[in-house]
Amino acid sequence: MIIFNDKIFDGSNLYKHSYIWRRRPQTYDNKNDKYITEITGNILYLTNDHFLNNNYNFNYTHDSIYDDGLNMTCICGHDYCGELYIINHEPTNIKFAVGSRCIKKFKCKGYDELNRNDMCLSCLNVLWYKNTSTHTKNGYKGYPYCNECHKIKFLFKFFNKLI
Repeated sequence: MIIFNDKIFDGSNLYKHSYIWRRRPQTYDNKNDKYITEITGNILYLTNDHFLNNNYNFNYTHDSIYDDGLNMTCICGHDYCGELYIINHEPTNIKFAVGSRCIKKFKCKGYDELNRNDMCLSCLNVLWYKNTSTHTKNGYKGYPYCNECHKIKFLFKFFNKLI
């Protein structure tokens, strides 16, 4: 149990799905300070680490959860997330899901690669539009998927038609 900003955090609103800590939906007023308290308190409860002070302990894992038919609620309690990003607390290897607004609160490793204009919508890998000495072309300008995800989507549609 952790007390943060006069609120008790005991994990009662959290659950684990596929090794990723997520939050049950909870409705309350949309005051931003409430969300900051919630995300900070829940992360303190899970990791015993304050993410605003120790961002170097948190790593964006280049994975995300799109609407998976489950709970699309950020660990802060905001339940209108279109996608959730996976953050890994490196010292404990605890993973948890945060929404597209809360990911901006983390200046963690990999954060600079979160430019949505140049990322695959499926795997969130950075899209490279030409070969360079350090990167291989993996996408086409104006198309939101990398070559690998495009192949997977094409094969999925193809095999579904056969069935």
